[in-house]
Amino acid sequence: MAAMIYALGVFHWRAGRIRNKGGVGVGQGATGWGGFDDRFGPTVLTVALAAVVIVNFVLRVVIGDKDNKHGDLKGR
Repeated sequence: MAAMIYALGVFHWRAGRIRNKGGVGVGQGATGWGGFDDRFGPTVLTVALAAVVIVNFVLRVVIGDKDNKHGDLKGR
């Protein structure tokens, strides 16, 4: 849910910058438009996904897959 809200915010920020031509300036690319890249989103997403994978791996090693041979939750 947080990723969707963040994406919506970035979308509106970019749309506003394009509408107001807020990225116009010297040295900002061939067309003069720049500063629309997302500097934090991909990094945060990568770190979050890596953390989830690591936690999943650790929990499977520590808790194990004891009786659950088919991946379902029966018997738990």
